[in-house]
Amino acid sequence: MLRHGPLKLTHLGRLAARAQSTLAHTIVGGTTLDPSKKTIFIMHGILGNKGNWGTFCRRIVNTYPNWQVVAIDHRAHGESPSFSPPHNLGACAQDVIDLSDALDVTPDVVAGHSFGGKVALTYLDACRRQHRSVPRDTWVLDALPGCAQTDYVARTQEVSFSSTDHVLPALLSVPLPIKSKRELVAVLEAKGFETGQAQWMTTNLKPTAVNADEFEWKMDLPVIDVLFKAFLATDCWPILAHPPPSTSIHFVRAEYNKFWTQSVLNRFDALPSRDRVHVHLLPKSDHWVHVDNPSGLFALVSASLAA
Repeated sequence: MLRHGPLKLTHLGRLAARAQSTLAHTIVGGTTLDPSKKTIFIMHGILGNKGNWGTFCRRIVNTYPNWQVVAIDHRAHGESPSFSPPHNLGACAQDVIDLSDALDVTPDVVAGHSFGGKVALTYLDACRRQHRSVPRDTWVLDALPGCAQTDYVARTQEVSFSSTDHVLPALLSVPLPIKSKRELVAVLEAKGFETGQAQWMTTNLKPTAVNADEFEWKMDLPVIDVLFKAFLATDCWPILAHPPPSTSIHFVRAEYNKFWTQSVLNRFDALPSRDRVHVHLLPKSDHWVHVDNPSGLFALVSASLAA
């Protein structure tokens, strides 16, 4: 919900927002935040950008015209600045708070995929600690709350190039500038990437300032490397044990994601706040929930939007 009146984000306004060191973002369906509508913030995963969730966001506003969506680029991703250290989940959560203040809006719902899911949880906790209004619902899309030594221990057995542990070093080794998006696909395929994954990485390219016919990363890979390590080191289970009383937390578990072990699910069942922390199974889906089963995911999240 908007705290005051409508905010018009013209092109110059968006540039001014960047100059004020807020996260890059898109208001899906228009450039004006409507005070009569409810607001959902949507955050991508590591190495992604706000455009990845464009289809899902448009489906929300087309299906639920009383809702508006703010799609966000995390720090060092997409069009957002990298900002100053520390580069951790607490800083990312504060970035979202700062954006909320700049837009003069308090989100009714916050949803984040993978890395963005842990940022959503950390944002919820930061709002409580700062005595701010908290979102009514928080959606954590195929991210586990624990750290590398507990929930993500199986990643040490992951040898495919779907693993961020392998993807990041490979991207850091790409010689820049690159001549074309097609060349990037070829370079990444030679490093072991599947064609679809290599093509997805071209969404993170931008023309260089010197030569518009050459490309460089629009994301800050060294900072993202630090953020990924912070993601693995952060334990959000304490947030789940005692969430704010006025909120519900929803985890979406992709059926084919092997990190969702029985021991992790048992820990959810043992939470004292189990009535406000929910785990939803998304069938026929691996980690890319919005690609593998977009209709199933939309049906789950719609429980918050139709309420």
